[in-house]
Amino acid sequence: MAIESQVGAGAWSQTTAVLARQGQRVALRVAPIPKGSIRWYRIRPRLDVRYNNAVWPWLPGAYRWKGYDTIHYQREPLPEYNGQWTIEPWRPQRAEVAPSGVWARLWAWVRQWGASDPPASFERSDLGSFWFQAEVRAGETLWRSPGLEARTAKGLSPEVLRVSIRQSDDLLGHLTAYFNVPGIFGSTPYQVRHHIGVDCADVLMAAHANWQGTTLTRDYNVAMLTEQFPVLLQTTVTAGEPAADIRWGRTVRAGDWLAVKYPGGTQYQHIGALYKDANGNGRLDAADWVLHAGPDPLQISALAAGGFDGTVLVLRPR
Repeated sequence: MAIESQVGAGAWSQTTAVLARQGQRVALRVAPIPKGSIRWYRIRPRLDVRYNNAVWPWLPGAYRWKGYDTIHYQREPLPEYNGQWTIEPWRPQRAEVAPSGVWARLWAWVRQWGASDPPASFERSDLGSFWFQAEVRAGETLWRSPGLEARTAKGLSPEVLRVSIRQSDDLLGHLTAYFNVPGIFGSTPYQVRHHIGVDCADVLMAAHANWQGTTLTRDYNVAMLTEQFPVLLQTTVTAGEPAADIRWGRTVRAGDWLAVKYPGGTQYQHIGALYKDANGNGRLDAADWVLHAGPDPLQISALAAGGFDGTVLVLRPR
């Protein structure tokens, strides 16, 4: 049994990787089965677990491949769609009903989005990747679209229907399609391409590939990115405050990348994308937001959180 999808007014498709821009209508359907009853489920990866395919950098044998880590998932029913052969999970009127369960947690995230501090949760309800399963019973017969049983050592199978919603069509927008994807230290190109798991450098390069209309085919580390893209400037960041006077719009812009070499380090170890002049003062400072992954899932953090304290290069992807 397959789930079909429609984006906007486009044709219905049986693709299992549905790509949409925020605000576009997304509909899912299953062909009705006589005397059948349908139930819908969301497959959610556990985002509160730090996964690693390679040895953590702070342990002996750092970066050595250790094998695919086991990604944990759970299946959650969506009872509001019981009996509906066609659903639209992001219809605006969903917010008019007092949400409960998983949707209550996600709606709390959306309400927090308007705050001056970055959201505390890794999970997004409006952007990122979402996996669905449908189940139909008619008498003693049960049909299912691919779900939790379609797992391999690498994670959830690409046969499970995934909807990835991006904020916009630019590079930063394509990066937001990786919200809700687990962080995996030492993630592989296969895992990144299929939104199974990401780390800091690979998620940026996957978004870059999608933006350019190409395909991610290899692993990347931060040092490689510092050599591949133009360097706008180098500075030192302490407690989130750059030593240099860096101005939004004049020196940097949303979508530029920050690569950091931590104190005592010999190479650049972490990287993220500038996201927002959060306090609107026009100067890059501790209050401003960075979009980055690793070792946790893709998230928005203020520079004040300390994740970019050290020697920082600002890169301009192209």
